[in-house]
Amino acid sequence: MPYLDPGDRNTTGEFHPKSPIPPALRAFGRYPNTDEWLPGDIILFSDTQPGLVSRMIQKVQADCGYAPAHAMWQHAAIYIGNEHLCEAVWPRIRVHPLFDAVQGRYICVRRMAQLSSEQRFGIAISCLTKLGGQYGWPELLRILVERGRMWRSRSTVNRRPISLICSQHCAAAYASVTGTVLSIHAGLERATTPADLALTTQLIDIPVCWRRIPS
Repeated sequence: MPYLDPGDRNTTGEFHPKSPIPPALRAFGRYPNTDEWLPGDIILFSDTQPGLVSRMIQKVQADCGYAPAHAMWQHAAIYIGNEHLCEAVWPRIRVHPLFDAVQGRYICVRRMAQLSSEQRFGIAISCLTKLGGQYGWPELLRILVERGRMWRSRSTVNRRPISLICSQHCAAAYASVTGTVLSIHAGLERATTPADLALTTQLIDIPVCWRRIPS
């Protein structure tokens, strides 16, 4: 699957920001080609220097049998347009500038093909209606405790989480608008993980490249 590597210094074209950008981003010198991104796109991230929780997410996904290309992803967010993301991060669901989420991270863009503009904006709006909601620590802890047994659900009854982790936040928005379950384990009592969003054939990969930020 195509993704941006923060160590890759190759660029295609230039990015001319329409507003001030963080000094760290300007020093990084590159920015994704977001001209092709659409509201409702799912953005996957993987830190080059992940913290403890991110490393555990990667390990759990690998223990569940996901290929390295899918297990590497630690975080997911919905692009809402105008260089902003809606994402579930500790402690609450928030809107956050993409400017702050670029350097030091691998980035992959996925979307559902043939969605109408109304559906794409509907997905973005669905995410925004949950602003301020709690991040799903209980759900994350459940995933980490289950580890390699995560796919062996003891129940086929869907359970509503009391709070949302990042990938559930994305999947719930898609389900509310399209009726599509993005997890490959539809119907099982388990969370949708970033690896699910990387693996599912319900989404297609969007080509990405770095653009140079002029000095």
